[in-house]
Amino acid sequence: MKFYRKTETKTNVHLVFNNLLDKDVQSIFFPLNLMHYIVFCPKYTIKNNFIIPTSFIVKLISILGTLVFISVTLYRNYYLFFYQESVTISPFMYYSSYYDALFYSFGFSMNCLFGIFKSELIIRSIMTFQNIHRYLNNESNTRRNIILNWTYVIVTFVGYFSIYTYFYSQLSNSYNLTNAFFLVSFDINAVLAIRSLNLLEDKISLWNVSICKNQELENVNDRNYAKKMYQAYVNVLECYETLKTLSRSFVST
Repeated sequence: MKFYRKTETKTNVHLVFNNLLDKDVQSIFFPLNLMHYIVFCPKYTIKNNFIIPTSFIVKLISILGTLVFISVTLYRNYYLFFYQESVTISPFMYYSSYYDALFYSFGFSMNCLFGIFKSELIIRSIMTFQNIHRYLNNESNTRRNIILNWTYVIVTFVGYFSIYTYFYSQLSNSYNLTNAFFLVSFDINAVLAIRSLNLLEDKISLWNVSICKNQELENVNDRNYAKKMYQAYVNVLECYETLKTLSRSFVST
């Protein structure tokens, strides 16, 4: 008699179908996720209305992009010390340049690894936010957050590139300028953390408004309403704790 081992696929299928992302939530997080794709460190993928961890191909591209960032950073030091003979380099400049190369290379590597190994935790925080959003939202608030996210993305990239282009415009080579552009990958982590916490702050405001309105209508003692509001509050705390953990990792990179 032959025995066949049953494979467990129920959990994976359940996980995928639980990651269905609403259209308005997709619109809120799309510009923030786009930032990470631009600098080759995506945290997740939204495909066919599902939010999933990045695929093997995307992870491979992220690793290759990180290697390019590191190579440009190291080549900047190589060029500075071996080809710019006309420039006098002080001991401070010498050691600080090596420190910068090591520091930035470590930061690029951590950014890449963060996107690979923290993807599921980030997805969980977004799904928790969606649970809050389904109960605490209004059209004007959602539209405002979408506009703000796009504004943050545009200002970050345009402002960053404009400032560095201006300061490096008189250099005789492009390596310093290219290296400076790559450093925006560190700042977008701060933008993501700030905007994520702002979104939670908006939900808390909507929660307070809902409580006040229902007190005026003397509907606050409704058991079903109280249960939903309590669950929304629990979800906000859970999402905040997850974002706090992620933000600490952002700061460390």
